[in-house]
Amino acid sequence: MLVSFQNVVKKYGLHYALNDVSFSVKKKSITSFVGPNGAGKTTSILILLNLLFPDSGKIERHYLFRKGKIAFNLDIPLGFSRLSISQNICLFSDLYEIKDNETWIETIIEMLNLGDIMNKPYYTLSGGMRKRVDLALAFISKPEFVILDEPTTNLDITNIDLLIKMITFLNNEYDVTFFISSHNLKFVSEIASHFIFIDKGEIKYNDENDHLSKLFNGKMIVVKRISQKIENLCRKNECYIENISAEKFKIYCWKVDSYKELINNILQDCIIGEYELSLYDIYKYFIIGK
Repeated sequence: MLVSFQNVVKKYGLHYALNDVSFSVKKKSITSFVGPNGAGKTTSILILLNLLFPDSGKIERHYLFRKGKIAFNLDIPLGFSRLSISQNICLFSDLYEIKDNETWIETIIEMLNLGDIMNKPYYTLSGGMRKRVDLALAFISKPEFVILDEPTTNLDITNIDLLIKMITFLNNEYDVTFFISSHNLKFVSEIASHFIFIDKGEIKYNDENDHLSKLFNGKMIVVKRISQKIENLCRKNECYIENISAEKFKIYCWKVDSYKELINNILQDCIIGEYELSLYDIYKYFIIGK
C-alpha cells in the first residue's frame, strides 16, 4: 500500500468534511476518487499530502513520500508567468535536480503535445494549454506516485484523450501509481483499476474495479408501471427502482440472474426499453439512490 486512511475524521465547526473515512491506494493501481462538489475529495487529498491535518484517525504513507518520489497537480497554476514553457521545464528540472534525463522530458513533452508552444510565455496560454503544461511540470521529477485533482479541467476532448494515453502508458510501462479525483466519469471509466465513491464526507463504495465491473453485466429496464409483484422481486434481488414520471420507471438490475427473473415477469407491453448499465448509473445508485 502506498497510502492508507483509517477512520479519518475532519471537521469544520459542526460540519464533517470527512466522517470515519477509510481507504487505501495500492501500488501500480489507478485509483479513481469520485464524488460531487463538497463530497470531501480535496480535503482527503490535502490530508494525504500532509497539507492539512485530520482531527482523528490514522494515515500511513509509503517511504516514497520521504524519498520525494511523488508528484501532485492540484487545481492551481504551477508555472511561472513570465517564463516560457521551455524555461519553466528547465527550472523545474533544476529544482528537482534532474540530470541526464532528457529522454524522459522529451517523452512528457511529446505525450502532452507541447512541442509547438515551448517558446511561449506561460501567462499567454489558454486554460487548456496551461493545464497541459502544469501536468508536464508535475511529471518532470519522474515520480512513482502521482496525485491529480480534477486533471481534465479546461481540457477539450482531444487533450483528454492525450491524458488518458499518457496515464495508461506511464502506468503500464513505468508502474506509476495514480490517485485521481475527478467529476468526469467517462474519463475515469477508461483508465481506473479501482473506484472509490465519496459523498458528504463518507465513503459510499470502495472496491476493486474487477468487482465493480460485475455491476456492468447488469441491465437497466425502463417500464411504464411497477406492479406489486415486480416491486417485491426488486426488493428480493436488491434492484433499485427510480421513479422518472407517472408512467416511466427505471429498474437497475445489478445481477444477470436478477435481470432474467424480472424480465420474465414483466409484461412485454409494459417495457419501454432495455439498456446496458454505465458507470454513471452505478455512481448514481451509490451516491443518489442510497
